[in-house]
Amino acid sequence: MKKVLVLVSMLAILAASVVVSCKKDDPVVKDSIKLNTNTWTASYKGEVVNLTITASGEYSGTPDVDWLSVSGSAITIAPNPFAANRSGNVTFTCGSESATIIVTQEGAGPKEVVCSALDAFIADDFDTFWSYFDLTDAKKAELVALYNEKVESGGMNKMTGYQILSTSMDEATQEATVKVKYSYEESDPSEGDWPLVKKDGKWKIVIDK
Repeated sequence: MKKVLVLVSMLAILAASVVVSCKKDDPVVKDSIKLNTNTWTASYKGEVVNLTITASGEYSGTPDVDWLSVSGSAITIAPNPFAANRSGNVTFTCGSESATIIVTQEGAGPKEVVCSALDAFIADDFDTFWSYFDLTDAKKAELVALYNEKVESGGMNKMTGYQILSTSMDEATQEATVKVKYSYEESDPSEGDWPLVKKDGKWKIVIDK
């Protein structure tokens, strides 16, 4: 009987050792992260870029400039008020691995500044409209009062659209002129010039050039 018990015990130990030896270790998942693009060019207006990110686990994104912000796989690019192009990086990290996208944004030249101002004017966004001008607070208040007076008297015809006809620029004097054709609700089109000057790296519309 004892021999039988010993034999059974030996068989049980042998079976257990076979099971253990046949069991494979869990595979080790290596950190990895990949972006669908490593470069992006944005307009001066700014935009939101939705990336496709393939990663082995949770990841996070960190920009190196204040005009870029990250939420998940989306990068928000703020409008560029400066005349020069600018660039920044966003680095996405998953564990020990990382991937970087380089964002280049176009600068706002004279034409772009005038377009932005007119877009704001047509949309009745006057705070944004006046932000494109080089004005003192007193001069701005004077112009706003004159505009409101004209609107109240019925003398302001609603602008519905515009066309940029030409842009001229003098790099020596840092001045520019943008010629625009306007469309209105109740009158014939008209044309006008928008003088600008570059100050502190930004093109600003001036009332008296």
